[in-house]
Amino acid sequence: MRAADGDAGRESVMLEWRADRMGVHPQLWPAVAGAAFGFVLLALAFLRYVRRWPRRSRSERTSRGLAWLVCALGYGLNVYAWLIEPRMLVVKRVEVASERWRGAPITIAVLSDTHVGSPHVDARRMVDIVQRTNALHPDLVVLLGDYAGSHEPASERQAAERSEILTGVAAFARLQAPLGVVAVLGNHDSWYGLGPIVRALEAAGVTCFGTNTWSRTAPAASS
Repeated sequence: MRAADGDAGRESVMLEWRADRMGVHPQLWPAVAGAAFGFVLLALAFLRYVRRWPRRSRSERTSRGLAWLVCALGYGLNVYAWLIEPRMLVVKRVEVASERWRGAPITIAVLSDTHVGSPHVDARRMVDIVQRTNALHPDLVVLLGDYAGSHEPASERQAAERSEILTGVAAFARLQAPLGVVAVLGNHDSWYGLGPIVRALEAAGVTCFGTNTWSRTAPAASS
């Protein structure tokens, strides 16, 4: 955020993608097996299409070729949606100019919906996310809730899953920001149980709105 120069509310956006190093969660093995099986079926269907090419009429070549392309497209979209896109770490940069801001420009990092314990996010991935956030050198970090994955309360989860979630939340302790780290809670955190999540956040040095008051002095604008 920076002070406006006659252009209040302007924002520019830039996206960055980076592949994540997380291993395959056991719940994703059926999807991986299905992807491998689907690839084999598509490959066999294509080989059959090529071998029978000379014996088919023009209309048959077109219709069967289009059918194969449709199946291949559907297969690719499913593989991307289940196995590729959720493993991407996206950084969206937004520059906001406001006439109401009188301090020096500051960088705010916003993290949302980490869902630790879900098939695509574990404690190790949280360490990567924190490291990527620190590499942006933010002045302030804001956490927007939903730190726990799934919908079950803590009492219905295995001890290993509860440990994974709280270890993932503890990774926020490594965030580095001169103005601190603040957080709100989400619906998934309520379903899990607010008490353990709040205690884990506070142990990590995070200020939770709704449970604490927080104030910081913004850096003065340079003359």
